Amino acid sequence: MPLNQNQKNESFVQENDSFNFKTYTALIKRHWLPFSITIGSVFTLSILYAINIKPIYEARGLVLLQSQNQSSSLLAGIPSLGSSSGAQNQLNTQIEIFKTEPVLLTTIKSLNLRDNDNRQISTRAFQSNLFLSPIPRTDVFQVSYKSPDQEEAVKVVDNLMNSYISNNIRLGKLQKSAATQFIESQLPNVKAQLDKALQERQDFSESNNILAVSDQTTALINELSLLRQGISEKKAELAGLKDIQKQLESILGVSTSESNYIATLAESAGVQTAIASLQETEEQIAALRARYQPSHPQIQSLLRQKDLQLGVLNQRISEFVDINKLSKQYSATSLQRGPAAVSLLTQQITNSIQLKNVEQQLGNLQLRYEQQVALSNQLPELQKGFLLKELAVEVAKTRYTTLLEAYQTAQISENQDLGGAVIIQPAVPLGYPVSTSPLRVMFLGGILGVVLGLGVAYLLDQIDNTVHSEDEIRTLYSFLTVLGTIPQLNQPKRKLSSLVIEEEVERHTTLVVRDDPKLPASEAYRMLLANIRFSNSDGKLRVITVTSAMPGEGKSTTVANLALAMSELGLRIVIVDSDLRRPSQHDVWQIPNRIGLSNYLVDSSVLIADSLYSENDYLDVLTAGAIPPNPVSLLNSERYSNLLMTLSNNYDYVLIDAPPLTVAADALLMGRNSNTLLLVARPDKLLRTAALKAKESILNSGFNLLGLVINAVRVSGRDEMYYYYSAEENAETKQKRKFLNLIGK
Repeated sequence: MPLNQNQKNESFVQENDSFNFKTYTALIKRHWLPFSITIGSVFTLSILYAINIKPIYEARGLVLLQSQNQSSSLLAGIPSLGSSSGAQNQLNTQIEIFKTEPVLLTTIKSLNLRDNDNRQISTRAFQSNLFLSPIPRTDVFQVSYKSPDQEEAVKVVDNLMNSYISNNIRLGKLQKSAATQFIESQLPNVKAQLDKALQERQDFSESNNILAVSDQTTALINELSLLRQGISEKKAELAGLKDIQKQLESILGVSTSESNYIATLAESAGVQTAIASLQETEEQIAALRARYQPSHPQIQSLLRQKDLQLGVLNQRISEFVDINKLSKQYSATSLQRGPAAVSLLTQQITNSIQLKNVEQQLGNLQLRYEQQVALSNQLPELQKGFLLKELAVEVAKTRYTTLLEAYQTAQISENQDLGGAVIIQPAVPLGYPVSTSPLRVMFLGGILGVVLGLGVAYLLDQIDNTVHSEDEIRTLYSFLTVLGTIPQLNQPKRKLSSLVIEEEVERHTTLVVRDDPKLPASEAYRMLLANIRFSNSDGKLRVITVTSAMPGEGKSTTVANLALAMSELGLRIVIVDSDLRRPSQHDVWQIPNRIGLSNYLVDSSVLIADSLYSENDYLDVLTAGAIPPNPVSLLNSERYSNLLMTLSNNYDYVLIDAPPLTVAADALLMGRNSNTLLLVARPDKLLRTAALKAKESILNSGFNLLGLVINAVRVSGRDEMYYYYSAEENAETKQKRKFLNLIGK
């Protein structure tokens, strides 16, 4: 059962949505020259590039970062923000110091590194070949450098690490020197305070004749001295912690009212575990980013893992505090700023706990000091006065002793060449080039050439207005049913099947149904007839107008061979050449054209019987006759309509050879006198613009559409089985072949 029009269109769309290798093959065949030139050019360029590739070598070294802060160790009791930073943050900081201008310029000048113009290489160009990456979960970072000269790469890495160590030692000396100068500036003042306290105690003792105090008073003096010293130290520590707290609040934007929430989070092991996992993931991401592009699959996988860990951290925070009461900076998404943000958050929590502990310790010391002061008030006035003088002396003596010891330590440390980092592996070359191999470049060049070649062929195909394939014709005329596809008549074709192995002789005749009935084209015309008769099962189809969108598509040849196929079945057929502008039926049949249709329509004395040419007992041809000045008036006349009516009563089928649709309006006028319209289309002849114009004319005319014939289709080896009956050659054809073979020999 035949499909309706909508079902056919849906089936065709689904077929074209799938990958059609045949379409791409046809595209390459049509534009094989630019396709080949594109592939050859790109592949040649890739070969030239591969030949000129210089091998790039890489050398690597390892540096261990030693966690220490010389200045803070000398100034005991004074907290430092830098000394509290996380290990990963400190490692990243040292990597940034490694890339500073002083370190890089020292290596550039020391090795006299030059660019291609023989000028000193810039630090920016130098950094493009330098790679620094931290080793996860260690205090070690890797230094690598790429260069065409393997020996140069080794020298650069060694020189860079030594320059960094020297710069690190220099910075350490500056810190220690600053600490020493600070202590030196404080020593005279503390010494003066001690001398003053001693003099005041001596004056008080001499004026009041007090040489000693009781053991109880001595113990009280010592305890008050220690308490005042402890209170002083705790106040200094508290001031340092508060300063750190203010700096963290400024960086993270955390208000003082959130301290309780942060302290609660600090006591949670789950929160600390989540933060540690997040820090580890951040370290891995930082290490991979130093080696790969951001779009690398491993980096993308770690980023997704990081998002999951952020969700876990947010969930665990919400178990202890209300997230809505926290600032936005302390939500889980704030940790997306990297390991530095996580480190600062951890430091904020730790600092908050330390601050509370120091405040509590200071309160306890002050309470104890007040109790001892109250006890000292019970002593006699002279002992009480002496007690205060003795206490001042002890405090000043303790401060002076501590400061003097720090000064001596600073002097010793300043004379030592100890840096914060050490080289644990000198530069080691990889031993093989890390640049892209020539074979890989040529392989990628070949792939790129094919892709660009297809792109060029596709672009040329879009620019070309000609319809080249059967599939394109089906798409343009999707509203018509394809009744037949006629293979190209003059196409030399080699059979691939085992039925016929010799190459067929090229035929130059157009009447293949008569002259070579066993050709595939002849069978195609018979199949076209079968489809037409199937569509005309009720027998009402008598007059068929055959036309095309533009000249040269083979409508006249189709009419002639279709008529021959009909006559083979004993049907009475008449061909009416109604193309009065450029007639061709007389050329197809090789008959005279002195008297024809135009003569009959103009001169009433001309009889139709005198104008007909009989091909056989069943087939007659009415040629066009003399070309009239105004064909439209003749084809629109009542005499023409009566002629077609008379012919349809005397013949089984009347085939009208009409002018092309885009050339004149004649075919549209003839449609009123015929039962239906049959359209012929030919690849490599039909233009897209002409096809669209013909489509518009047909749809607006309201014709009864019979279908579409695709003419002169190139038959591929896969489609030859469609015409397998052509293998059964008759004796006459075989004799012709033998005769031609003898002539060829």
